[in-house]
Amino acid sequence: MTITWSLLGKRFLQIGLIFVSLWAISSHPNTVLSAHSAYTGDAETYAKDYQVSLDEAIYRLNIQEEIGILEQDLQTKNSAVFAGIWIQHQPKYSIILHLVADPNQRIATYLKAHKLYALIDIQFVKRSYNDLVATQAQIQALSKVLKQPIASSITIKENIVEVYTENKSLLISQIQTKNNNLPVDIVIKEQSLPVAQTQWYAGNSLPGCTTSFSIKNNATGVRYIMTAGHCQDSSISPPFNPLPVASGGNLVLSYSFQNGSGYDYKVLTKPQASDTITNLVRDNAPPFYNHSITGYRFMTPTIGTYLCKYGKTTGYTCGTITSTTFSLNGTTPASYIEVLRSNTSSALSCYGDSGSPWYAGQIAYGVHTAGNNVPCGINSSLGYFMPIAKIFDHGYSPLLVP
Repeated sequence: MTITWSLLGKRFLQIGLIFVSLWAISSHPNTVLSAHSAYTGDAETYAKDYQVSLDEAIYRLNIQEEIGILEQDLQTKNSAVFAGIWIQHQPKYSIILHLVADPNQRIATYLKAHKLYALIDIQFVKRSYNDLVATQAQIQALSKVLKQPIASSITIKENIVEVYTENKSLLISQIQTKNNNLPVDIVIKEQSLPVAQTQWYAGNSLPGCTTSFSIKNNATGVRYIMTAGHCQDSSISPPFNPLPVASGGNLVLSYSFQNGSGYDYKVLTKPQASDTITNLVRDNAPPFYNHSITGYRFMTPTIGTYLCKYGKTTGYTCGTITSTTFSLNGTTPASYIEVLRSNTSSALSCYGDSGSPWYAGQIAYGVHTAGNNVPCGINSSLGYFMPIAKIFDHGYSPLLVP
């Protein structure tokens, strides 16, 4: 729900938009929240991660949607010079705007009237966002003829395209063998590639994944359960289809990133006719440890956006978006989201977390797909998810009512 209150604190007057839950009344600088607020758990975690007050944490989380709207506006109207936006959390909270140029300071003049102007830092770079997209597409096309898996991502902060491989020298050799020159705006890094995080038990064909957001069929209104598509991928042994009652209902449809798809989710019926499918999601806020989902992020989120998820293995973990153009093992389009953990003392995701819901307060962002590092542990710092908007392509949407 979006409202404007004339008596709120100075900063909320500045942004004008605030998401509130049934249990929360918030303001800045004097914010009062009950333990049941959808933002309470996220804000408390953010405040701890970045050593700021709860009030400041709530303010920063509230304006993330406004930053996303600004990003889409600038990209649409100034695509020739726009090079990306990202949210800097430390050492100074800022909205970093990358531009190739700003003829006659037209964009700077426009931004002076924007409610977030005081937070915006304009920096000039060499390549537009469209240039980077073209470079990544070139790499993706090349990857289809190579003999080893790669991943790639547009890195807004560095104004480059990063290519990830487990054998850098072999990849370079293969590129040269194909008589291809490396684009000047790519950097090849040698590291472990993201892996699906389905947990399999010895002798048990059920997947150990996590239930994601409840969804509905837009045409019929029928409610369904959702999780990660690769949890029943036939390339994993032993396969299963349809799912046994114990792990969900019958399989309705499924897409897996392991087949090169930009989708990684599956739709399941409820196990028993008497079961109830709701719009609740697990969190870390007592006493109920859940809250409702009342909205979703349809636009591509901004780099630096702070999100949280709940997985069956790692529980409640949070981090910031570092890429919105990640390609998992050559997936096309390159639209998976990469998240870097904010708490360096614990794993962001591990086996069994696939399907976890990624959210900010009551806003759904995506379905967890993969994580880095095997085996899971202190070095498991990255997570990858499919944007929730992807399910609209097949006639589904998140359930937003009880």
